[in-house]
Amino acid sequence: MNLSPLRTPLRLLGALSRAALGRLTAACGCTPHRRAERFTPDPALEALLEQMRFEADPLADDTVRRLFASGAGMDRVNELLARLIHQAPPPEALRDDAQDEAARAALEPYLAHCQTLPPWADRAVIGRAGALFAEHGMLAFSVLGCASLPVGYAAPEAARVLGFTQQLTEHAQRRLAETALFLIDVMSRGGLEPGGRGLQDIARVRLMHAAIRHLLLQPAPGPLGEGRRDFARVLAEASWDVRAHGQPIHQVVMSATILCFSFVALRSARRMGLHPPPEAEHAYLHAWNVVGWLMGVRDELLVPRPETYAGAEKLFNHIWHRFRARAPYAEGIQLTAALLRFLEDPLHDLPPPLPRLPRLVMRDLIGPDLTRILGVKLGFWDEVLLGLAVWGIRELDHLGDVVYERLPQSRLAAEFLFRRLVRALAGAPRGGARPPFQIPDHLAERWRVRPPSPRAEPVGP
Repeated sequence: MNLSPLRTPLRLLGALSRAALGRLTAACGCTPHRRAERFTPDPALEALLEQMRFEADPLADDTVRRLFASGAGMDRVNELLARLIHQAPPPEALRDDAQDEAARAALEPYLAHCQTLPPWADRAVIGRAGALFAEHGMLAFSVLGCASLPVGYAAPEAARVLGFTQQLTEHAQRRLAETALFLIDVMSRGGLEPGGRGLQDIARVRLMHAAIRHLLLQPAPGPLGEGRRDFARVLAEASWDVRAHGQPIHQVVMSATILCFSFVALRSARRMGLHPPPEAEHAYLHAWNVVGWLMGVRDELLVPRPETYAGAEKLFNHIWHRFRARAPYAEGIQLTAALLRFLEDPLHDLPPPLPRLPRLVMRDLIGPDLTRILGVKLGFWDEVLLGLAVWGIRELDHLGDVVYERLPQSRLAAEFLFRRLVRALAGAPRGGARPPFQIPDHLAERWRVRPPSPRAEPVGP
């Protein structure tokens, strides 16, 4: 019996039912996202989180203080930030280019730490995490834009710093490209080996965060005058109340950021119908625990070892319950709006409502309550039509071995969305003298997103 003529009406009915049921359960507070947030409080962990709001990153902070100890003016501060943000030199080049012996002495112990894995790191397990990323990397891109970043924006103590810097609201494309490249560099083959791009990115970003803290907490280094409102000037002019907000980019924010890359990614994969085996989830969490340690996160705020999904969920839920936004707020809405502009721009040539496809994915991954808080609007009929367009999105798997001719149209449409995002990122300018965004060849070939490029491969084990 040929059921093809019945497929469209049945799928329309299914899309209507899902949209209506989703809104009903959201109104009743019964969504899976709400249920997942329920947990048994651990008083000791809650006390630790409150204490860690006032702890930052002593090693990186001391390094920045020593770099600025000579009474550097705003020009020197901008020069350091320009190197960290716009030119992105390898850490060794930053040390070799330091202007004086005192600056080199300040950088030596910091860079040595950032090049050394913790004693509990297991390189074989890290390699398995890289294999999981290579298998599902295209989903990792969508999770980054539609789950990991929005969840971070829904934590006011994290988003407030981003609001001050104005990096994401004014340069969303470049900053999303930078974050995606950080993810690729860390998880790619050899990224956490000596000289790997992941270790270089970690050293640069960690020092940049320390410079941001320094500028927010210290008086402006010299008269600011009426000059151009660059990154350092914005930070120096800002005020930060430590008693109310804790340290800028404090330990809990640092831990939550790592969890957004690790636990939120795994949780989103589950919500899209993927269920990596426990050993693969352990490997992914372990690799990001290593990254967190290298970024200065204290051991107490890493996922307990041996890393499990349940252990990551407990830590995340305690942080989330304490620090999440419960009502719309300006910084979260502004940052999310900038992110959506970037995610939707590659779809602008498609008929409505397809350009709003990222909103549906975001709603599915982080829930209707959080998307409302972040100002993400999605009409009922938009949801129905998009539900038809992305039929089968929860069955997406790796892109390496699929035979595209045999995929249903709905799944092709979903992968088309993420391919457009990659196309928008590919070759995106990154400011300064940095090369444009590119995906390493071994991943580009695995995901079948473009022909091999001249970008050099990282040195692997």
